Amino acid sequence: MGDPSRKRQLDLELKVTMKAAEESGWKIACCGVSESGLKLVDSEGSSCPGMECCYDDSPSLLEGLKKGKRITLSTESWLPSADAKWMEVSGKIPFFICRASFMSESVSLKMGEGNSVPLVLRNAGPDGKDVNAVLKVVPYKVIGSEGWVSLHLLAPSKIGFLGVKMESEAGAVLPVDGSSECISGEADHPGGKYCWIVNFREEDIKGEEWKVSVNYADELKKIMVPVQARFGLFGVMENRNIQQEGNGDENARHDK
Repeated sequence: MGDPSRKRQLDLELKVTMKAAEESGWKIACCGVSESGLKLVDSEGSSCPGMECCYDDSPSLLEGLKKGKRITLSTESWLPSADAKWMEVSGKIPFFICRASFMSESVSLKMGEGNSVPLVLRNAGPDGKDVNAVLKVVPYKVIGSEGWVSLHLLAPSKIGFLGVKMESEAGAVLPVDGSSECISGEADHPGGKYCWIVNFREEDIKGEEWKVSVNYADELKKIMVPVQARFGLFGVMENRNIQQEGNGDENARHDK
């Protein structure tokens, strides 16, 4: 319906999500850029030319608001072939892991639409260097519900974002539950290639000026994690277990 002279465009995006298991004192902070040739192919031989890896441990509605540990692969304008029956991910994902966290200095920010403030995150980059970030206020409304305010953290590189601390001028601390997913794309987020979002109820913020500190992972360590998984496009999954041989080589075994 509407003006027939206007062309409508349907944007399709494929995302592949995997769950991560952490079995040590080290915690995943973020994914790095895959320089080792992580591949995503389908059963017809079509392969994805490029992917963005993202780690997210925010609460999930699909999992009853429980905290998840999800690794999402976002493709760059690629979809599997029309006749494809399965897709396969193989290669290695670079992860940055940590055991410690650090709280940045606090900056004053009035929680009004469009307000922003620069913030330096010391030693937050994967290379151990400082990261020049920006905090920006973006209010939005939910139909049939109360208003919300989003606090966006924009940065030129990935960091191990763990959350924020909000303190009023009177010293009251606004409780914040965890972090949110990392969203990539310079065009969508001017001022930073990556964006992390934390939401607040508008009635809790009340447009006041708050002291904001960012909690992030410190002393990042890089590891390469092998991944090999094949999954169906129609609800059929083929389990593929990775077995460690005595010589350290990793072999894949199919479970029919």
